[in-house]
Amino acid sequence: MVRGVNARTGARRAEQVAATEQRLVTSATTLFLRDGYVGTTLSAVSAHAGLAPRTLYLRFPTKGDLFRRVMDAAVAGGGALVGAFGAGVGGREEVGPPGPQRGGKLVDRGR
Repeated sequence: MVRGVNARTGARRAEQVAATEQRLVTSATTLFLRDGYVGTTLSAVSAHAGLAPRTLYLRFPTKGDLFRRVMDAAVAGGGALVGAFGAGVGGREEVGPPGPQRGGKLVDRGR
């Protein structure tokens, strides 16, 4: 009987962990698309998700780790978000050479 209780508790905990990760990935996706990689902070992601920053850092120690998970989810979901990351969102596109010198800014082209 104790095994059944532990198994149920373990399954419930695994569901909670997965749901928390999904909240973080969804919030990160929204912010990366809206603000770009450079403009998105882990603090902003945790606030957007309604979670403590510690919760985010326990799962994703760096912004790069979180971004990789966002991209993995985008590719697994059929790649629609990958196109959005590459093309900009809502008539915006990246301008200038890639790299830190322009800070990953998006500009509105008035489309």
